[in-house]
This record gives sequence, C-alpha cells and structure tokens, in this order.
Amino acid sequence: MSPPVTLPSHMLHSRKSSVHSSSRGNSAVNSATNSREGTPNSIGNKNRNITVFTSDEEKLIQTYKIDFKLTRVGFNERPTLRNLYLRWKEATRVLKLVEQEGSKTSITNLFIAHTQWNKWDNLFSSAIQYSKMCAWLKATLETSEAGLWGFVKPSDRYSMSDLDIWVKRKEAKRNNKKEAGGSTR
Repeated sequence: MSPPVTLPSHMLHSRKSSVHSSSRGNSAVNSATNSREGTPNSIGNKNRNITVFTSDEEKLIQTYKIDFKLTRVGFNERPTLRNLYLRWKEATRVLKLVEQEGSKTSITNLFIAHTQWNKWDNLFSSAIQYSKMCAWLKATLETSEAGLWGFVKPSDRYSMSDLDIWVKRKEAKRNNKKEAGGSTR
C-alpha cells in the first residue's frame, strides 16, 4: 500500500492543527499514523480530526484535476447545503470520468464517507430535477426562499434534512398531479 501524503503546510497552519512530533520520524504527520499501514493519517484538531490523503488518493486528485478545496480534507468552510451541493457536483463530475469500477469508492471517499454517498447522490439528483431548487443550490435563484422552501431560514442554515423533506414533498405533489393528469413540475 502507498504511504500517506501530508497536507500542504499552509493547510496545517490555516486549520490550527495540534500535531505532536514523533520519535519515529521528523514529520509531524508520522505521529498520527493509524496502526494499519496504508490507511490515511489523522491530524488532531480542536473541532474534528483531519484525515490526510494517501498517495493513491493524491494521484486521483491530480489525475482528475479535483478541486482540493472541495475534498473532505481541503473543505475549510462551514458545511452549508450549498457547499455540500458543490462537493457532490465535483464528485459526480469526476465519477463520470472514472473508467475503473473500483475507483468509484476511492473517488467518493475523497468528498464524503462512502456510506453517505448514496444518500447524497439520490437527494441531490432528485433535487436538481426541479429548476428552482437547482438554481437555489447554485445560488442563482432570485425569488424568495419562503416561496421555494415553504419556510425561511438563513441560507446557510438549510440542511440535508430540509432538502430531503422538500424533495419528498415535491415528489408527492408531482405524483398526485400525475394521477390527476396534470403537469409534473
């Protein structure tokens, strides 16, 4: 298995990571190595652990020209629904380019835990079928949020749960219209 790759030094400083040096090596990241060889390292942070990419993951990032800022390691912003959408969009872009089936899990793991990928993919794939929600996710919608969501929150407070409820409500409404012979959107 490939050895872990360290974060760029500017990422370590900008995240205020607390890393202790190890007697096993002069790299601060070596002290955080997991017991299984080839698994990503974790660097302690006051808010959460930061997982460092393996060299195989780093190759994927370079090969597919993945925006590092949208990966689970490089993502340095509050996880708003719109930010999560941007990460999903980048992941789906890369997945379309992947030729090997085995690489798909590796790609999704760059953005989110693989166990969460299906939920993200199903939810965002459903949501973008509605032009107004797609525009809202892209931050290009010019109408009121109350008209779209049915309730108002600050834009950075909408969550995956809110989107899930919204999609289910829209799909139920669309299905009712189909049964009545009306428009679908």
